Amino acid sequence: MRLAGCLLVLLSGSAFANQLGAVGYSGKTGETCNMCHSGGGAPTVSITGPATLQAGQTGSYTLTVTGGAGVRAGMNVSADVVDAQLQGVAGDTTAFSGEVHHTGTKAFSGGRAAFAFKLVAPPYSGTVRLFGAGNSCNGNGGSSGDRAGLTTFSVSVTGGTTAPRVATAPTANPEVVNGVSTRLSVLGADDQPESALTYHWAVASGPGPATFSPNGSNAAKQTTATFQRAGSYVLQVQVKDAQGQAAASTVSVTVQASFSGITISPSAGQVLPRGTRQFTAQAVDQFGGTLAAPASFTWMVTSGGSISPSGVFTAGPSLGGPHIIQATAQGKAGSATVTVVSQVTEEDTTAPTVALASHQANATLTGVVTLQATAHDDVGVTRVEYLLDGVSVGEANEAPWSVVLNSAAHPSGPATLTLIARDAAGNAGASPGVAVVLDNPGTSGAGGCSAVGGPPLLLLALGVRARRRVQGSGAAR
Repeated sequence: MRLAGCLLVLLSGSAFANQLGAVGYSGKTGETCNMCHSGGGAPTVSITGPATLQAGQTGSYTLTVTGGAGVRAGMNVSADVVDAQLQGVAGDTTAFSGEVHHTGTKAFSGGRAAFAFKLVAPPYSGTVRLFGAGNSCNGNGGSSGDRAGLTTFSVSVTGGTTAPRVATAPTANPEVVNGVSTRLSVLGADDQPESALTYHWAVASGPGPATFSPNGSNAAKQTTATFQRAGSYVLQVQVKDAQGQAAASTVSVTVQASFSGITISPSAGQVLPRGTRQFTAQAVDQFGGTLAAPASFTWMVTSGGSISPSGVFTAGPSLGGPHIIQATAQGKAGSATVTVVSQVTEEDTTAPTVALASHQANATLTGVVTLQATAHDDVGVTRVEYLLDGVSVGEANEAPWSVVLNSAAHPSGPATLTLIARDAAGNAGASPGVAVVLDNPGTSGAGGCSAVGGPPLLLLALGVRARRRVQGSGAAR
């Protein structure tokens, strides 16, 4: 291998000598030509040129190799400031990868070899330290008898100012958040020490606010962002120096809503003895926001009554409570309480809902029939009234809200059944009208005979007594 005043370079993992120069062996990182060249006397290496430059100014410099084997020489110079630009001088040196090196080995003259290069000062004040290496070779074509010397040279840069920059772009860990927070990291750089920089985080865009801890300090280069809502966020960081100049960058974070709990409404309810109360369960995410899933819940109550698969609590006959109601799904649970009271004291402005349950629309009613309804209220239904073509034909005071209707007491033909449910607060809710057909031969007109015989007035009286019996006993069985 021919070695003539050259420095080592790493290319594709292989080290080799290069008469045209190399980078990485200026001594800045501790590596020099002496890793391969050995045996010769160490030369003296010096850098000369302006010791002071204005920010952005270009200065001319010379690296001189004196002594050692003294036949041919090579060189390499680097700087410790990234924004300091090293330039080569045509026919002497060239720049590569932020450093300068010889374009060809140079013969000694008068016991020395000199190489010219240039330095463009950074656009801000401070100190630039140059690291120089000069290799004095004996020209024997081998690595023996050669030796490199090292030197440094400091250049003071005055004037000028510059905004900081984002040296390491902000990152989030994790970028996809299933909880409520993520860890953010960023690093800035400036003409002044990094410790003088402050980092300011904010939400650039997103469905809601976020908090950052810490924020507005140098320690905030590593911070925790805590969110209040699921969605896609763009988080911005500003890196500021002491003069208030800033550089900004962003990072994207996705916060996914995850099933975290169940809420039940109402959280605490009252109901009359044997009354009903609808409870509603809702899946919520980690922020308390509602979720569409899961589709179903499993309901249970500790005491005081029973609860249906749809969350309708039916109180027993006894006062008491609070009784605990629970809804569960996918390993999550939510709870509420219900108290059976003699008088509801909570404000109630919601009307009950009611529907005919025993017959479908257009059903034919003949003779004596039992009508039954389903009724629900946020506190409790106290009464359900049945109307046939707008005329009351009976009412029930407890579930299953049944009355007995003597259809023969009414003219045969189409009719409409309407149900009205009332609660203890006086709220009333009516069902849609349900079309039915009364079919009793001989009762097509007012005052006609009933299908079971007997005067119509007697049958109507029997119907009234039956209705009163229903009211007195609580339900028709």
